[in-house]
Amino acid sequence: MNTLIRTFLVFVVLSAGLLSGCADSINVQALPPGISDEVLKDLNKSLHLQQILVNELPAMADEPIKIAVQNLSNTKIVLERPEEAVKVFQKDEQTNEWLMIDAEVQYDWSWTEEGCDRDGALFELSKGHCSAVFSIVAKPVGDQETYELAIWVLGQKEGDNTSSLTASTMQVFLHQIAPIPEMGCEPHPVQTEGLPSVLMRVWPSPGEKVPLGCYQRSLRGDGLPGIGVKFKALEVYKPETFLPESSTLDAQSQLELYVDGKISRVNKQWSYSQAEAPSNLSREEFWATCSYLQYLPVGNHEVHVRFKAYTGEVTEYTWQFEIVK
Repeated sequence: MNTLIRTFLVFVVLSAGLLSGCADSINVQALPPGISDEVLKDLNKSLHLQQILVNELPAMADEPIKIAVQNLSNTKIVLERPEEAVKVFQKDEQTNEWLMIDAEVQYDWSWTEEGCDRDGALFELSKGHCSAVFSIVAKPVGDQETYELAIWVLGQKEGDNTSSLTASTMQVFLHQIAPIPEMGCEPHPVQTEGLPSVLMRVWPSPGEKVPLGCYQRSLRGDGLPGIGVKFKALEVYKPETFLPESSTLDAQSQLELYVDGKISRVNKQWSYSQAEAPSNLSREEFWATCSYLQYLPVGNHEVHVRFKAYTGEVTEYTWQFEIVK
């Protein structure tokens, strides 16, 4: 697999075993008609799919889905033209059936390692060598907050004298974006009243109504990201041990954040005030922030944050905000 993938991106893998458990919901209803028993028996055994996620965030409806395809078999597998090799299906929430939808599909050659076999619209996969990456822009039907899709990939296995087909399938999720107001997204209002001494700010602010589109865009770096807290670091960490360049692991153990009653373990972003020596700063001057990049639907949400200071003292705070269309 491409070094760039390993270094900068996170893979969410649906294993063959897990996919086999989804056979009734995907394999039967979300495969094009006329697929032979041979292909169904080989489903997810020769071709392995991985969804490439940037920053651990599922794709939004206006962003491409990237799927890496690997060969698990000892036989070379050839992927034909992208529009023939890949089919995309959307789950109908009312009927619980899978319906094929339009999608723009192409190979993403920028992910291809040198030495991989490709010839125009064909891509040849050998076991454990190279991955074919498809860039898929699905065109889901409806106006939902979340779309459940099934991605299906068909390849041709080459033998000495015969050729046969193989297929693989996986489920992915797309998040729709609500329209963003024409005037743009307003920054979160700063509210400090009622906060415990350790907290300098939280966002979204208590009682704030946040447009869904603005919240989802914040997860991609537009404004303050997701859910976050800014706090006085020296009320939580020992001044002589807390340094911006070495405190991340310690910080992880001192702060817990719960969203709607469940602890948040999603991707976190940390930042610290810049200082040469924490001992020269007051508690108010040395701060840290932590942002949680977590998808949330329209509705009311409750956040509970818990700090455990080096002194053993525990500080907790709960607030609510609303995401609106």
